[in-house]
Amino acid sequence: MHLSRKVPFLFLSMPRVLVIGGSGFVGTRVLRSALSNGLKVASLSRSGAPIQADASLSAVEWLKGDALSDGAPIRDAMRGCDAVISCLGAFGSNDFMHKINGAANASLAEAAAAEGVSKFVFVSAAAIKPVAKVMAAAGYEGYYAGKMTAEEAVTRHFGERGLILRPGPIYGTRAVTSSVSIPIGAVGVPLTTIFETPPIRALAAALPMDLGDLFMPWVSVEDVADAAIAHIVHKSGGSGSGSAKGTSGQPSLLEWEGLRAAASQLRMSAAPEMNLSLDLWSKPGKCLMNVSIISTEPQVKKLTEVKDMLMIYLWDILSSQ
Repeated sequence: MHLSRKVPFLFLSMPRVLVIGGSGFVGTRVLRSALSNGLKVASLSRSGAPIQADASLSAVEWLKGDALSDGAPIRDAMRGCDAVISCLGAFGSNDFMHKINGAANASLAEAAAAEGVSKFVFVSAAAIKPVAKVMAAAGYEGYYAGKMTAEEAVTRHFGERGLILRPGPIYGTRAVTSSVSIPIGAVGVPLTTIFETPPIRALAAALPMDLGDLFMPWVSVEDVADAAIAHIVHKSGGSGSGSAKGTSGQPSLLEWEGLRAAASQLRMSAAPEMNLSLDLWSKPGKCLMNVSIISTEPQVKKLTEVKDMLMIYLWDILSSQ
């Protein structure tokens, strides 16, 4: 008997990713993107699970911890991880923003490097200069200043193995309570459509005193999440197998255009498929099996062990005949 079926390629050893602030607006999307790209994920935040943890997040390991105070538990959570993605950030008093946006994220980068994590992604923010000037004049420079402190730490501890995302305003549906959500996309989508038109881009480039920043296109929260995961899945820099070394070079820095391009690249690179052929035949007293894999994907051709994969698909193949 000969059976043949196309099956998706599975990583036999899934990279493990820790998302700091995974219960938040950006963090939950990062978790979904990680899971859909075959990664093993854990989330660490003060609340643990988010307000709305649907079935798409059922495989997430929810951890509780405070990035401002829980040093040892956070290092324990990082141990054995291939990558850390920090979505940590908030508004508040000036002192609080310096701590949460700056010092806490800087400590996370330092701890991740100490634990041998291969890659670090920091979700920063693009400075809309007129807004930043107004905030500084009002005594709230800590938001952007904190982000810069964190970016410097990522550069210092990870170099080219780091990624800094600088989106402008982010749109999507933000859950406020279990029953209340804010559809920020209702504003962000039409504004972005307008801001991306050639006349508006030309106007933004011509305006003096950085006023063009006010016309910065918004970015969807899904684009931010997929750009972060693209760095883990695609870019060289190791997968946690003794490759976390060296801090030479500069982190990749993606603003709205580059961020969208990275997200698009991730979505276009679907999980590779392979053709799994199974031949069964019998001899007196025994049943013999021959397995062959046909694929053009280099990571499939390099496989020397397919036992785990066969355990997943063999029953499905046989039971469907």
